[in-house]
Amino acid sequence: MNLRPELLPPPVAPVRIAELAAAVTRIAGLMDDGSPYADEIAAFNAGTGGDWTAHDFHVYGEWGSAETFAHLVARPAFPRVPDITRAELIEIARRIMAGPGPQADDPDADWYTLLFDTNLTRPDASALIFHPPAELGPDPTPEQMVDAALEYRPIAL
Repeated sequence: MNLRPELLPPPVAPVRIAELAAAVTRIAGLMDDGSPYADEIAAFNAGTGGDWTAHDFHVYGEWGSAETFAHLVARPAFPRVPDITRAELIEIARRIMAGPGPQADDPDADWYTLLFDTNLTRPDASALIFHPPAELGPDPTPEQMVDAALEYRPIAL
């Protein structure tokens, strides 16, 4: 299935990725050296519109590389698509499942995971894909995972 443009990873200029990746490694280096870094993070957040913390720079390698983290930073933080359909969610789940996994150096995999989590009310909906519950069986389909996520209803307090 082809996804409509607003569901595809937005392109980011390679020069922007290089700038952001350099900033990420610079900030992480300052942290490793014990040098002051708070002003650098504040400037980074001002330049990206983000709210990244020292922890994010400390663990950026969990996204694969500084470049992959830069893609995440350069793209919308919460890609909410109000009229997303079940069929589109299934295709997104399919793309996540076909990808290299959440810790791989693939910015598109991160985009689809973020898109999936942002457009479902179930907290951490992508956990259904990476760690499916036993009730979905040994090899759940994308349809089963999306349906399980769509069944979630928040508890009113």
